[in-house]
Amino acid sequence: MAQEYVDAHGIRYKLLTVGISDELDEKQAVYEVVGKNEVKIESINKFNSRFRNVNNSTKSQLSTHEKIKLYKSRFKARTDIYAKRYFNKKLQKFIYSPVTTFTNGMPDRNNHLPLTNEVIKEHLKGEKFIGLYPLLLDNKTNFLVIDIDKKNWKTIVTSICSVSKKYGLKPSVEKSQSGNGGHIWYFFEVPIKAKLARNLGKELLKATMAVNPDISFEAFDRLFPNQDELPDGGFGNLIAAPLQFERMKQGNSVFIDSEFNPFENQWDFLEQVETLSEQDVVNAINNLLNEYKFQLYSSKKEDNELIKDETYNFKNEITVIRSNQLYFPIDELTNKQIMVLRWGASFYNPEYFLKQKQRFSTWDTPQYISLAHKYEHYIGLPRGLETNLVDKISNIKILDRTVKGQTISAKFIGSLRENQKHALVSLMQNNMGVLAARTGFGKTVISASLIAQRNCSTLIIVNNKNLGDQWFKRLNEFLQVSGEPLKEYTPTGRKKKKHKIGTIYGGKKSVSNLIDIATVQTLSKMKNIDDFLDNYGMVIIDEVHHVAAVTFDQVVMHSKAKYIYGLSATPYRRDKYDPIIFMRAGSIAFKTEKVDEKQILNVSRKLIPRITKIGELNTSQINNQSISENYEMIIHSDDRNKMIVQDIVDNNNCGRHQLVLTQRIMHIKILSKLIPKTIKVFELSGSQKPKENKRVIDEITKYTDPYVILATGSFVGEGFDLATIDTLLLVMPISWKGNTEQYVGRMSRNVDTKNELLLFDYVDLLVPMFARMYQKRLRTYRDLHYSIVDNGTNSMSRIFDNNSGLKQINDDFKNINRKIVISFYKLNVKLIELIESIRDKNIELIVSNQTDISRLKLDKDRYTLRFIENVTNIVIIDDKIVWYGFDQILNHNNNGLAMRFENSELADELKKTIGVDLF
Repeated sequence: MAQEYVDAHGIRYKLLTVGISDELDEKQAVYEVVGKNEVKIESINKFNSRFRNVNNSTKSQLSTHEKIKLYKSRFKARTDIYAKRYFNKKLQKFIYSPVTTFTNGMPDRNNHLPLTNEVIKEHLKGEKFIGLYPLLLDNKTNFLVIDIDKKNWKTIVTSICSVSKKYGLKPSVEKSQSGNGGHIWYFFEVPIKAKLARNLGKELLKATMAVNPDISFEAFDRLFPNQDELPDGGFGNLIAAPLQFERMKQGNSVFIDSEFNPFENQWDFLEQVETLSEQDVVNAINNLLNEYKFQLYSSKKEDNELIKDETYNFKNEITVIRSNQLYFPIDELTNKQIMVLRWGASFYNPEYFLKQKQRFSTWDTPQYISLAHKYEHYIGLPRGLETNLVDKISNIKILDRTVKGQTISAKFIGSLRENQKHALVSLMQNNMGVLAARTGFGKTVISASLIAQRNCSTLIIVNNKNLGDQWFKRLNEFLQVSGEPLKEYTPTGRKKKKHKIGTIYGGKKSVSNLIDIATVQTLSKMKNIDDFLDNYGMVIIDEVHHVAAVTFDQVVMHSKAKYIYGLSATPYRRDKYDPIIFMRAGSIAFKTEKVDEKQILNVSRKLIPRITKIGELNTSQINNQSISENYEMIIHSDDRNKMIVQDIVDNNNCGRHQLVLTQRIMHIKILSKLIPKTIKVFELSGSQKPKENKRVIDEITKYTDPYVILATGSFVGEGFDLATIDTLLLVMPISWKGNTEQYVGRMSRNVDTKNELLLFDYVDLLVPMFARMYQKRLRTYRDLHYSIVDNGTNSMSRIFDNNSGLKQINDDFKNINRKIVISFYKLNVKLIELIESIRDKNIELIVSNQTDISRLKLDKDRYTLRFIENVTNIVIIDDKIVWYGFDQILNHNNNGLAMRFENSELADELKKTIGVDLF
C-alpha cells in the first residue's frame, strides 16, 4: 500500500516505490501528486527533506531545546534586542516596545536586553508576547514578510501565493495573532540585503495587483523589514513573533495551508520549509519586472509622449463617465486594466524616499500617493488625467455628466495686454488647466475676462480671507454682473440684501450663486458640499498649489463643474506633491517667463549679499544646533541687526520703499526698536488682528514718502498686493524656491513704473546650514535675473555657474602664490585634477573621517592633511580668494552655482571655522 506524504504547503503525495539509479548510484523515490495523474522521480534524501509522512509522527517528538533551536533557525532576527507587548495606560491599548533594564522604576532607553532562549520559551508557552526586529545591523535580513490585514485578506493572500508559486517561490502563510489577517513569509538561505528582499515584495505586490484589484497601495507599506536601511538611532519596524501559545489556542499565530487550516504539527512544518537563495530572489525580481510594467503618473509632457506602455493598449471599448471624477465601469475592465488606471493616478511619495535617504524612520509614511478610488462598480480617477488617457487609450467613449451651472450675464469692462490675451485663449481652449503666471502678470484680471467669456455661475476658491477680499475688490472693478443673486430671507421674513458677487468666508455667508468667492476652510466644513458645488459650472482655484493639501483636495474632488482652472505663480510645492495639482486642475495651459523680457532691459535688478560674521567664535556649537536654535541666535545678534538697520537707514535716505522680511515676530520687535524714529515704519504679521493689518495696508497704500515695512514671510507670501515696494531685505534665511520667488515677487507689482529693484540678502556664511540655504536662493535669483553688486561691503563677490566657474577656478589654481586650503567632503574627478595640477605650493587638505582620499595620487610630502567632524566645501587661496560651495561647479549636472569672494577678512573668518591656523 502506497504511503501518503504532505509538503509544507499541505499538498499531498503518494510514495509509489523506491528504486536505485544505476547512473547516480543512489535511491530514488517514485511518487505522484494526489488527485493528479503525474508521476515524479527524485532522490530519496531530497524527498524525505521536503515531505512528511502523514503516518510518521517521530518529527513531532522534539524536545523544548530542539524546538527553540528550530525556532531560532527560522525566525533569525536581531538577538541583541527584542520587543515585548504591554498595555499602555495612556493610550489605553496594547503596544510593543523594546525591552530594557530599569533604574529607579524607569526604563534605561539605551540598555536593551537580548533575545535569549528563555525569552523565546516564555513566548512559546504563552507567558509573554514578543516582537522581532528583522533588519540586521548590516542592513540585511533572513526573511521577508508581507502583512495583509484587510477584511478580504484570504483572497489577497491566495492571490499573492499563487503569483509567488508562478515565479518559483514557495511562501509560508501565518494567520496573524488577531485572526483578521495573514503574514506571508519568505525565508532565505543566508541573509540578503533588505533592499533586495523588499524589492521582491514590491514586485510580487505589483504582479498580484494585476490579478486582484482589491490590493491597495497601502500593502507596500506592510513589508517587513519596513526599511531598506536602519534609521539613525532606530531599529526598524518589528513584527509580532509567530507561535504565541495563547493565540495558538484560538487558532491564530499559526502557519496555515492553502485552505487556511492550521498545519497539524507546526514544528514538522517549520522543519520542511524551503528557503530561497539570493539568486532565486534576483531571478524572481527580474522575471516579474519583465512581465509587469505599470507606469506611474508624470506631469512632464515629454515623459508622457515617450511612454510606449503596451498596458494602455485596450482593445475593448472603454466607457468613461466625466463627473467630479472620471468613472470607469469595473465590469468593462480586466483586472490588469484596472491596475494600469490605478497606477496612472499614483506617484511615489517624495517624503518617504527623503526619509529613507536621510535614514529616518518611514513608519506611517506611505510609499505611494494614489488619487485613484475603487468603488463597488467603478474606478474613479482625477479629471486632470483625461487628456493623457484619451491620448493613450484609442477606443474610449466619454459620457459628460459635469454641471454647467446657470447662465449669467457678466461683462468684462477692463482691457488685456497682448500676453494676457494669449493666456486667456489658452485657457479657453480647454475645460481644465493651470495658469502659471509670475507675480504682477494679472491672473485676477484674466480670470475676470474668463468669467465673462464662459458666462456661467462661477466659484472662486481661495486659501484665506485676505485673498478673498482682494478678489472681491478686483472683480467689482472689472466685471459688470446682471441678474439677481440667490434669494434668501431673514428669520423675520425680510429679504436679505446681497451683492451679485458673493463672499463665503470670515463668519459671513452671502451666497450669490452667480459669482461667489469662498475660502477652502469654509467649504470643507459644509455638510452639503456636493449640493452646494453643483450650483457652479466653473471653479477657479487661486494659489492652486495648495490643492495638494488634504482639506483642499477633498473639496475640489467633489466639484462636478464643467470648467476647472487653477492659478499660481509657483505651481509646485516644497513637499513635491506637485502631481496632485495637475491631476485635480489639469496640466499647465499657459506659463509665463519668470521675468518679462521687456522688463529685463528696462528695470535693473540688483542683488546685494551682506556677509555677516555670525558663527566666527562658536563653530562647533553652531554645527550641533538645530535650525530653530540657529534662528534664535541670528535674530538676537547685535552686530547683525545693526547691519540690517544701517541698510534700512541708507535706503530710506535714498527714498526707497522697503519690505523687511523675517520669519519671527520677535525679530520684528527687535528691529522696530533699533530703527530711528524719524523713519516711517509699518508692522504686518499674523499676530496682529486682521482689522489692524487691513488698516496698516490701507495706510501704506496712500503713503507716498519712503517707508519701511517689517513683516513675516508667512503674512506677505500670498495675497499681499502693494505696488510701491522697490526694495526687499531678506533678513532671515530660507531655501525653498517657491518662497523665494513669492518674496522677491512682492517688488513686481507695477514694475513698469520702477527703474531699479534692490534685493538685500543677509548671508550667514559661517553657519553651514544657512550657507547652503543661500546657495539654493542663488539659483532662484539667477532665474529671476538678479545680478550681484557689492555696495561697497564685499570686495569682488561673484556667482559662477558650471561653465564660467570651471574656467575661473582653473585660473585661480594656476595663479597660486603661496598656499591653498581645500576643505572638501568627497573627491570627484575634476577636484582630483585640480589638486594634482598644483606645483610647488603649500597645500592643506581638510577632510572628514569618512572622506576617501585613496584616489588622490599626490606625494604625502606635498600636502598637509587635517581631519575635522563637520566639513564645508571651501577653497581659500593666498588668504584672500574664497570659493564657497566650489563642489557645485565640479559636478556633472551642469546646474551648480558657486560663490567666489576676494575678501581677506572673510578668508580669515572661514579658516577659523574649519580649524586652520592663520598664516
